[in-house]
Amino acid sequence: MEQTHLRCPQCSARFVPDAAGLALLQQSRAKGMRLVMIECTRCGSYGDFDPQTGERPPASTADATPAIPCPEPGCDGLVSHVVTLRPPIWGCGHCGTVWADRAALDAQIARQAPATP
Repeated sequence: MEQTHLRCPQCSARFVPDAAGLALLQQSRAKGMRLVMIECTRCGSYGDFDPQTGERPPASTADATPAIPCPEPGCDGLVSHVVTLRPPIWGCGHCGTVWADRAALDAQIARQAPATP
Protein backbone atom coordinates (compact mmCIF):
# COMPACT_ATOMS: atom_id res chain seq x y z
CA MET A 1 0.00 0.00 0.00
CA GLU A 2 1.32 3.45 -0.89
CA GLN A 3 2.34 5.88 1.85
CA THR A 4 -0.81 7.59 3.11
CA HIS A 5 -0.55 11.09 4.54
CA LEU A 6 -3.59 12.46 6.38
CA ARG A 7 -4.19 15.91 7.87
CA CYS A 8 -5.25 15.90 11.52
CA PRO A 9 -8.42 17.94 12.15
CA GLN A 10 -7.20 18.76 15.67
CA CYS A 11 -3.53 19.81 15.29
CA SER A 12 -3.57 20.35 11.46
CA ALA A 13 -0.32 18.38 11.05
CA ARG A 14 0.13 15.96 8.15
CA PHE A 15 0.86 12.48 9.48
CA VAL A 16 1.25 8.87 8.39
CA PRO A 17 -1.06 6.57 10.38
CA ASP A 18 0.53 3.83 12.46
CA ALA A 19 0.38 0.20 11.28
CA ALA A 20 -3.09 -0.34 12.78
CA GLY A 21 -4.42 2.83 11.14
CA LEU A 22 -2.96 1.88 7.76
CA ALA A 23 -4.49 -1.60 8.05
CA LEU A 24 -7.87 -0.06 8.95
CA LEU A 25 -7.68 2.24 5.91
CA GLN A 26 -6.78 -0.65 3.60
CA GLN A 27 -9.54 -2.92 4.94
CA SER A 28 -12.08 -0.08 4.82
CA ARG A 29 -11.19 0.73 1.21
CA ALA A 30 -11.68 -2.91 0.25
CA LYS A 31 -15.12 -2.93 1.93
CA GLY A 32 -16.15 0.31 0.24
CA MET A 33 -16.56 2.10 3.59
CA ARG A 34 -16.84 5.88 3.48
CA LEU A 35 -15.98 6.84 7.07
CA VAL A 36 -13.31 5.73 9.53
CA MET A 37 -11.77 7.24 12.64
CA ILE A 38 -7.95 7.30 12.60
CA GLU A 39 -5.63 8.36 15.43
CA CYS A 40 -3.17 11.16 14.68
CA THR A 41 0.37 9.94 15.34
CA ARG A 42 1.38 13.51 16.19
CA CYS A 43 -1.17 14.59 18.82
CA GLY A 44 -3.13 11.41 19.62
CA SER A 45 -6.57 12.79 18.74
CA TYR A 46 -8.91 10.94 16.38
CA GLY A 47 -10.16 12.36 13.11
CA ASP A 48 -12.81 11.27 10.63
CA PHE A 49 -11.58 10.30 7.17
CA ASP A 50 -13.03 8.89 3.97
CA PRO A 51 -10.88 5.79 3.35
CA GLN A 52 -11.58 6.00 -0.37
CA THR A 53 -9.89 9.41 -0.68
CA GLY A 54 -7.85 9.84 2.51
CA GLU A 55 -9.51 13.21 2.96
CA ARG A 56 -11.87 14.38 5.65
CA PRO A 57 -15.53 13.99 4.69
CA PRO A 58 -17.37 17.15 3.65
CA ALA A 59 -18.60 19.27 6.56
CA SER A 60 -22.15 18.16 5.80
CA THR A 61 -21.27 14.50 6.39
CA ALA A 62 -21.98 14.65 10.09
CA ASP A 63 -24.68 16.77 11.64
CA ALA A 64 -24.36 18.59 14.95
CA THR A 65 -25.50 15.55 16.94
CA PRO A 66 -23.52 15.09 20.15
CA ALA A 67 -21.06 12.19 20.16
CA ILE A 68 -22.89 8.87 20.43
CA PRO A 69 -20.81 5.95 21.73
CA CYS A 70 -21.08 2.93 19.44
CA PRO A 71 -23.42 0.32 20.97
CA GLU A 72 -21.59 -2.62 19.36
CA PRO A 73 -20.09 -4.85 22.06
CA GLY A 74 -16.34 -4.31 22.36
CA CYS A 75 -16.30 -1.17 20.19
CA ASP A 76 -15.12 2.12 21.67
CA GLY A 77 -15.85 4.20 18.54
CA LEU A 78 -18.38 6.97 17.99
CA VAL A 79 -21.43 6.92 15.74
CA SER A 80 -21.85 9.60 13.05
CA HIS A 81 -24.79 10.57 10.86
CA VAL A 82 -23.50 10.36 7.29
CA VAL A 83 -25.78 12.48 5.15
CA THR A 84 -23.62 12.48 2.01
CA LEU A 85 -24.62 8.90 1.25
CA ARG A 86 -27.97 8.15 -0.37
CA PRO A 87 -29.84 7.12 1.60
CA PRO A 88 -28.19 8.71 4.65
CA ILE A 89 -27.00 6.28 7.31
CA TRP A 90 -25.77 6.20 10.88
CA GLY A 91 -22.41 4.48 11.14
CA CYS A 92 -19.39 3.80 13.31
CA GLY A 93 -16.11 4.42 11.54
CA HIS A 94 -14.26 2.37 14.14
CA CYS A 95 -16.01 -0.99 13.68
CA GLY A 96 -17.85 -0.36 10.40
CA THR A 97 -21.34 -1.05 11.76
CA VAL A 98 -24.13 0.82 9.95
CA TRP A 99 -27.73 1.57 10.95
CA ALA A 100 -30.29 2.53 8.32
CA ASP A 101 -31.93 5.16 10.52
CA ARG A 102 -31.87 6.72 13.98
CA ALA A 103 -34.67 4.44 15.19
CA ALA A 104 -32.57 1.34 14.48
CA LEU A 105 -29.58 2.89 16.26
CA ASP A 106 -31.71 3.91 19.25
CA ALA A 107 -33.19 0.40 19.43
CA GLN A 108 -29.72 -1.16 19.65
CA ILE A 109 -28.65 1.39 22.26
CA ALA A 110 -31.75 0.54 24.32
CA ARG A 111 -30.94 -3.19 24.11
CA GLN A 112 -27.40 -2.50 25.37
CA ALA A 113 -28.52 -0.28 28.27
CA PRO A 114 -28.30 -1.90 31.71
CA ALA A 115 -31.62 -2.70 33.33
CA THR A 116 -32.65 -0.19 36.00
CA PRO A 117 -33.81 -1.54 39.35
